[in-house]
Amino acid sequence: MLVRAGGAHFQNTGINPPVDLCPVLAYMHGGVPRCCVFEGQLQPRLLDRDHFHVSVGSGTISADPFLRLLSDIYCRSGPPNVREGGFLAVWAVDYAIQTSPGGVAKPIRVATLEQERDRGFVAREPRNAEIAQHRWMINKIYGFIRDGTKVVGTSSVFGDFPPFPDFDEA
Repeated sequence: MLVRAGGAHFQNTGINPPVDLCPVLAYMHGGVPRCCVFEGQLQPRLLDRDHFHVSVGSGTISADPFLRLLSDIYCRSGPPNVREGGFLAVWAVDYAIQTSPGGVAKPIRVATLEQERDRGFVAREPRNAEIAQHRWMINKIYGFIRDGTKVVGTSSVFGDFPPFPDFDEA
């Protein structure tokens, strides 16, 4: 029913099927915030402490593996806090823009859902200055990676690896 209703909504706006919908639902359950993503034919996927990132839309093919890499590096002890998650989201969208020409375009738009003491959960879209600050940090990190060869004193990242051992073929 949701697929049919979503398709009908898009038809009314002049967009013809097939339309690929991927709604995200944030909700409270037992006093704990939860998130469910409806993918494909609206099949639910619950996000949890070990599976806490998702991308939707035309940049998914680029953003999902990149989000996995970022979470392996920056989220080894668990999900990021709101500020860290916002930074990683901006980085993933920026990466998707660079690697999905025609699929994802500027401006970078992300949003966070934060719990405030008196207001409950509030959605917030960062200002351009905050996104610019995140992009500045991303460029600094890229610089550290590029300049890493200067730190280890070799002309190539792979230059000082020992030779591969010989293996007997059986």
